[in-house]
Amino acid sequence: MSSKNIGIIIAVIAAIAIIAAAVFLLSGNDDNKDKTEYTVTLNLDGGESASVSSSSGWTYDQQAKTRSKKFGYGAELPIIVNPTKADDGNCRYAFSGWNPELPSVVTESKTYVATYTTSYTAKILVEDQDGVYFWTEGSGETIADCIASPSAGVSFTTTDNTWGKFVDEINGLASTEDFSGYWSLYTYKDGAWTLSDLGVSSMKTSENPVVGFFYVIAETEEPYGIIAGGPDKVTVPPVSSAKVWDGKTDGTVFCIQGASGLYLYISDATGENMSERFKAATAAYNVPFEESKRGGISTLFGIGTTKKTDSEGNVVIDPDTGAEV
Repeated sequence: MSSKNIGIIIAVIAAIAIIAAAVFLLSGNDDNKDKTEYTVTLNLDGGESASVSSSSGWTYDQQAKTRSKKFGYGAELPIIVNPTKADDGNCRYAFSGWNPELPSVVTESKTYVATYTTSYTAKILVEDQDGVYFWTEGSGETIADCIASPSAGVSFTTTDNTWGKFVDEINGLASTEDFSGYWSLYTYKDGAWTLSDLGVSSMKTSENPVVGFFYVIAETEEPYGIIAGGPDKVTVPPVSSAKVWDGKTDGTVFCIQGASGLYLYISDATGENMSERFKAATAAYNVPFEESKRGGISTLFGIGTTKKTDSEGNVVIDPDTGAEV
């Protein structure tokens, strides 16, 4: 065999070897893949997941604020419980998915970020001209959205106008045709209640975590002054003690209605009798209540019962207790 033929054969063998090596490398070497560990990194973006913790093998990176764990090639990724994220002021978060979507099996090192949708919630005080009040809440882009779906036991009736929605009625108390009585919207900022220049349709919930609807009695002629109602003329409950009725009916539900017609609900399941349950319910929902000497109601919201009088207008005295009836 000539040296030329030998050279050709050697060149062919070398080419075959190169091709085989390339195929081997491109195939990724499945044997090596089985031995390689891949890192799955989860960025919960401030949230928490019950299945992602140090005890379950996820290492926390303090600087990056991520959790990571190593898996073999083709290993099944364990089920990751959807993370939850704590409220930030009046902003609430709801988990919406992973970016990118989590794989069922691990084939590469990759970072996955939890994503959330945001919504804003407003606490809403409702108070009539006599100081009877309750709290409700709702979520949405504007206060109009919030009152469209308030918490349990509360109903807002509105009218559409050119400037937006007008609140006609809340839980049995409606505006009058001559506007001698109507609901007035206030904002709460820096510890003070201020009459709002905006209507419910223009007021952003993100900027107004606390608002109030106060029923006012007003003059029907200029200067249209406020006669009764509003934060300057009634006792306003502290925002820090605001509590919204949860709508639970597993105990006793009490309905309280003021002289204005405004009604509210409170409830409590504790107590062996109605008197004990009513006291517990008023305490739970911060309703001002004073018990009478006979175990009844002396005052609610600072409003006392009418004293019984005789035919001459004198207050009747209970002969057993010596107390006014």
